[in-house]
Amino acid sequence: MMKIHFPLVLFTLCLVVAIVLSGCAAASTTVTRSAEPGQTTASGQPASSETTATTEPSPSETSEPLSPVEQAYQDKLAAYLEQLPASEVEIQPVGDTEQADLVKQMARLYAGAAESREIFALYLSGITQLSPASADLFTTYAISGMRRNSFEDYTEIEYGYTSDPAFLDRFFAEAEKYDFNWIELNRKVDAITDSKVKALVKGAQEQGYYVASSEGMIYYLVDFTRFAEFRAANTQPMADLIVTQAIDSLDPMSSDAAFIIDLPTLAARTYGIGQTLADYSGTRYEKYLASRFRDHLNLLFFGIDNTPNYDYGTGLMTDDAKATLADAATLTETLMGQMTAEFLALIEANNGKMDEAAREKTWALLDKVDEFYGLTDEDKGDYGQWMSGNFEA
Repeated sequence: MMKIHFPLVLFTLCLVVAIVLSGCAAASTTVTRSAEPGQTTASGQPASSETTATTEPSPSETSEPLSPVEQAYQDKLAAYLEQLPASEVEIQPVGDTEQADLVKQMARLYAGAAESREIFALYLSGITQLSPASADLFTTYAISGMRRNSFEDYTEIEYGYTSDPAFLDRFFAEAEKYDFNWIELNRKVDAITDSKVKALVKGAQEQGYYVASSEGMIYYLVDFTRFAEFRAANTQPMADLIVTQAIDSLDPMSSDAAFIIDLPTLAARTYGIGQTLADYSGTRYEKYLASRFRDHLNLLFFGIDNTPNYDYGTGLMTDDAKATLADAATLTETLMGQMTAEFLALIEANNGKMDEAAREKTWALLDKVDEFYGLTDEDKGDYGQWMSGNFEA
């Protein structure tokens, strides 16, 4: 099977936040994690667990055709990657001492609760001077510091902008030009005609944020698309992780406690993370990805508050959810496909309903992700702490 590597952010101000491979997977899990020749990664480099070198397939080798479901998933992921071009700035690592100094500078900014503007400026000036391992730690500090600050920095918007109802009308008028696609508004800042709205968006950019809105509020979100520009500096697991977060910036999964992407798109993104983990070896950033994979499966199985997968009255699974999950279950060589098939069998055995008993069984099923990737509660908590601005090296 062909695999694609591609590397959720504040949804309704905060969506799901919160893996050493086990000697064997759960009894029903038979997925393997072998690398395939010629596959590419999120940074546009050939994939390898150790280096960026790979062996190209010989002319006589042919790949098996993808199923229509898998092809549709990969097409969706490829469309995202087209929107995430890598920077053309050359990565030129400096000496070990200079690299250590750059990482220490970022660690000091993080520990000192420096402003995001200062953190982001150091990130932009330093990331291309680092080798992958140093770049990962440097990036991790930067992201966690900016995430922490974003929860406070939006108060600047409240006092400087949103206290004026007329400004809100003008802001949403500008956003409507881009169908309320917030990252697109950010990328087209020079086309904004309202000077005060332009000042708001540019001010966010300078801090590594973009401006978004839900539930009638305007706030800052970390612009992971900017981090994705420099993913070639990072190790492959970190690059993949950053791209998953950048995709959420491009196309948020939810707003106002409801999905704003369709279930097939959610399934494609879940599949993509699972494929990224195909060569899993249990490093820190792979564990973060595995935590995201579990969160995505949780959303795929349960839905979300205002967009549930089940009828409120009868508890029966909706036709849309049934069709999407049935498609995902055809990917029997993937962990996602196997778990989805088990989940559908569980619901079918419960007369097609999601009730408290089925919910308990589904949670137990999701624990197989932890078993498969060797995820502990501490691992999942570490990811949540990082994304809430409480990273510990």
